[in-house]
Amino acid sequence: MRKVLRFLALNPESGLGSQILFWIAILAPIAAAAGFSLPIWVDYELTFNAKAYNYFLELSKLPLGIAALSIPLGVLVARMHGTKQTAKQIAETMQDNKIKLFLSHYGYFCNFVEKNEEFILDKHNLDRNKWRILQISLYHKMYPGSSIRNGVNGSEYKFLKGLMSQIETTASSLLIAIESTKVDEDSVSHIEVREQYLKLLASHNENVNSLLRFLCLSESVIIDNNKSPLSWSLEDQLRILYFSIDWYLALFAFSENVDAADLNTNIATIGMKITSIVDMLKHPNTVVRKLHATPPSFF
Repeated sequence: MRKVLRFLALNPESGLGSQILFWIAILAPIAAAAGFSLPIWVDYELTFNAKAYNYFLELSKLPLGIAALSIPLGVLVARMHGTKQTAKQIAETMQDNKIKLFLSHYGYFCNFVEKNEEFILDKHNLDRNKWRILQISLYHKMYPGSSIRNGVNGSEYKFLKGLMSQIETTASSLLIAIESTKVDEDSVSHIEVREQYLKLLASHNENVNSLLRFLCLSESVIIDNNKSPLSWSLEDQLRILYFSIDWYLALFAFSENVDAADLNTNIATIGMKITSIVDMLKHPNTVVRKLHATPPSFF
């Protein structure tokens, strides 16, 4: 049954003359009319006069009525075929619009990221050749489901909320870690202090890596850094926090579906935590202060 339906289906990519259903609609009534009329006509002779014409019409009302159906049925099939062709054209136009919208949106996004990338990397004195954002990865993370076929889908709201959560988690864990490094100046040696400092960096390293991966930063930054036994330095970790906040602000400016109230609340919360971190680093009994004599130069 399905094969029959597929065989009879109208193909919008072909002309009306190529449609099997169109010819069936025209020829089937004529064939049926012939089938009904031939048994009646076989006993009569062909005569051309008024009386014969009238008798022919009277005798052939049913066959002629059936044959006449070929015209409306042919027109009906032609309209159905035209409707399918119109629907196909509309679908193709919509798909073309999706493609154009996606390419335009993606191109604008890449240009936006590239311009902000130069500014942010220069601001934080980071290597442009190394600290690169993977634009296509970041785009698909912000707009999941977007493609040439599907157009622009998804909302950046979920991504920005996740990024802020990552930044807050990183700042909170660093603050907790630094608070835990307060030591009694008379009870520990310099070696013990340094060991504790290295543990602090190692314990916080994965949070920093997760934040960079969430931002779709080039994996080479993380791989190259993890070759070092010290991993991310404290200066680097705080620089990355500020670096991530700048990217959050930039991407927030690009977005259209995020409430500004969320921005103010989140930035205020992160700002307080980073201020606490800086104040904690100046505490005379923290491991960092004992190792550096003065807080790191980044401050």
